[in-house]
Amino acid sequence: MKPRSVVPMREFDTTALQRTREPGGRAGFTLVELLVTLIILSTGIVLVLQAFETSAIALSESRDAMRADWLIRQKLAAMTADPGGDEAGGGSFPPPYNAYQWRASRHAIDRNGYSLEHLTVSVWRQDSKAIYAESTLVRKED
Repeated sequence: MKPRSVVPMREFDTTALQRTREPGGRAGFTLVELLVTLIILSTGIVLVLQAFETSAIALSESRDAMRADWLIRQKLAAMTADPGGDEAGGGSFPPPYNAYQWRASRHAIDRNGYSLEHLTVSVWRQDSKAIYAESTLVRKED
């Protein structure tokens, strides 16, 4: 086997990368470097705070939707338990849910010998634009 020739590696010139320092001067960061660093850090902090704000808004909307669904189911259960009752209309819920308003309607439907009621309940929060609604059919007992 023939021996390989070794090519000497050129030395890397590090003099261009070293900071030049005047005699008697101190090594450190320049004002421009510090300002760029501050801009990058403040941009990162702003983005993180915006992410927290977005998640807080989403959490609030989710909580409102969950409460509205629970209130709708309560109102529908009351309307189903009392067929032909007078729960139709509207109003607000008792505390601690008095920030929520409701509207309910009840319509009789007679089809093919079946007597049905179409129940609809809408719930919304006074300071929100979202309206949550549910509708169902209930068979009336004769």
